[in-house]
Amino acid sequence: MQQIDTVKITPQLRDDPVIVLGMHHSGTSILAEILHRFGVFMQANMHHHEAKFFVDINDRMIMGGGGNWARSPIMPVAEVLARLPEVHARIQRRAYEKYLEAGYEGQSHWGFKDPRTCVTLPLFLEIFPHARLLHIIRNEKDVAASLASNEKRGLGRETDLNFWMGLQRQYVARVQEYGARHRRFYEFQYEDFCRQPVATMQNVFAYLELPFAAGAADFLQKTVYTHRINIAQRDDPG
Repeated sequence: MQQIDTVKITPQLRDDPVIVLGMHHSGTSILAEILHRFGVFMQANMHHHEAKFFVDINDRMIMGGGGNWARSPIMPVAEVLARLPEVHARIQRRAYEKYLEAGYEGQSHWGFKDPRTCVTLPLFLEIFPHARLLHIIRNEKDVAASLASNEKRGLGRETDLNFWMGLQRQYVARVQEYGARHRRFYEFQYEDFCRQPVATMQNVFAYLELPFAAGAADFLQKTVYTHRINIAQRDDPG
């Protein structure tokens, strides 16, 4: 595999981004929103608090667009890493500028969220070896029920629950494989987050070595609910 320089991307951009990981419909959006509101600049300039710069890299440069995010089996690691030189060059040239354009002040913690990063994680760990990984996992039956009930860009509506559960297992397995090798990896359950949002996020901020900001607890108590737990069981006609 081709080696790359792993020094800071620019003199200003920190080399320890917070990378939010999790299957689609697993709680990554609310997690990214909380981080963005209370201490981590996530360049949340798309729906679901995603960073357009990194979504474009994942979707277009690495996966080739369309419905390839739902490809099963997922993109092999060797195929992902083959995109490393061009992705690294793109980040070196444009990441800092794009974050500044989105409102980043150039010094604080920053990060990005895109569920596709579960597949492309090996590449980003080559570029950001000091990244702080956050992985949220939701019950696979609930993820499948949620995904099966929605039209998805490039794919349409896929109602096969087994397809979605199988895809999630592949997403989770890759994150856990590479997370286990990485010294900054924190994993937690979506259901724990819903039931105890304040305690869960206090642990997350402690892992990130960031203060739990004033107002975060109030925001969590008003925003996070348990009604999305066990939706598959409630929707089961049997």
